[in-house]
Amino acid sequence: MAHIPIGSEKRDTPVDDLETQRQDALDTLAARYAEGVFDEDTFERALTDVRAATDQRTLSAAVRAYLPAATGGRPSGSPQPDPGQSVTAILTERTVSGDWIHHRAVTATTVMGSLTLDLRDVVLTEDTRLHVVAVMGELKILLPRDVAVHNEVSAILAEHTDHSRGGSPRRTGSPALYLTGTAILAEVTVY
Repeated sequence: MAHIPIGSEKRDTPVDDLETQRQDALDTLAARYAEGVFDEDTFERALTDVRAATDQRTLSAAVRAYLPAATGGRPSGSPQPDPGQSVTAILTERTVSGDWIHHRAVTATTVMGSLTLDLRDVVLTEDTRLHVVAVMGELKILLPRDVAVHNEVSAILAEHTDHSRGGSPRRTGSPALYLTGTAILAEVTVY
């Protein structure tokens, strides 16, 4: 029975089913992408290679190519991710509300889940980047009033709807919210 390396560790339980191993690898790659380990092009190549694997040997090789154990699961030369705030919903439904943003860089990830980010009560004191990753899930972003919004979320076989119209015009000295990230086989709605 084969083991699939995930990051720098090996699975504790053997898995016979190639499709289960493939899904584990895709989930791990999505999580590493959300952490900032990969840029978008590298992530897309990794997904393509894992999906193209026809047996356990080629699947293991594809995973090792993007998550080498020698670098602790981080490809050589990759920048360290910003240690900002993160919110995650994997195979679950989650809503985050109130004045919950306390860092200028926030990452929100949903994988086969539903995540609602309610920013209506958030008080931004500086420009803030909200990096989103939605893979086969749903992400809703409810924006605060009086904040300029720059939306640069990319959709790959996904639906991205922006009802915000860019938020409010930016006033001199007021903070802005920068939405970045990727939706893959997902739905992202900004209100």
